[in-house]
Amino acid sequence: MAEAPELGGLRVETRSDEESGIVVALAGELDLSTVSRFVNAIDDALDDRPPALQLDLSQLTFIDSSGVGAYVTAFRRAKAQGTNLSVGDRSPLVQRVLELSGVEEALAAEAAQN
Repeated sequence: MAEAPELGGLRVETRSDEESGIVVALAGELDLSTVSRFVNAIDDALDDRPPALQLDLSQLTFIDSSGVGAYVTAFRRAKAQGTNLSVGDRSPLVQRVLELSGVEEALAAEAAQN
């Protein structure tokens, strides 16, 4: 029998991609107990001031309001330093949370005003 993944676990992988710039891929659960790992990965990636940073959320199985809030903060921080942060692939659950929260539309409108 396969071992079940650890509850509350988050795996973060950062890689360079010729098309997307830097990609930060998340797998598992992005919630209050794991959000610091996401924030640290974003901080490390933004330290190099890349022109583009893409989030791959295709393997994310859960995201709560602290994860959405950390995404918003990362988006604003990236924009302030001239980095285009975007969400690429996403799991159906992440897609649903982002749709319901309206966060992507709000950030797009915010970016258009600046």
